Amino acid sequence: MNNIIYLPATDCIFYREGFCLYEEILNPGYFVEFRCKVLKKWEREYEDLLDRAEIFHLDLKVVERIWDKGNRDRLKDMYNCPTFKAGEDGLCFYLHGDICLLTLPICKGKCHLFTRGEK
Repeated sequence: MNNIIYLPATDCIFYREGFCLYEEILNPGYFVEFRCKVLKKWEREYEDLLDRAEIFHLDLKVVERIWDKGNRDRLKDMYNCPTFKAGEDGLCFYLHGDICLLTLPICKGKCHLFTRGEK
């Protein structure tokens, strides 16, 4: 009997840089472990800022200015991620929406879930 040879799945709609997005597309946001840890940290920081702003009755425009002042430091968080790889947009190459591709299952090639995407 012949061995199965896996094919590149680059034409599959679930394929992203060697990883399979099927589970995330099936249940968006369900697997919290797929989310980028840096973005989750930023989300917590923003929620904390909103809580403090509410206590001090700050206007949303003031909150936005406070948040924007920390943008440079937040980018350092991303650059310090041990798996960070620079992408074309200056953000992490592995960031897909709020998902870290490195947390997804590795794509082994054409499988029963293969669905041809449009290029």
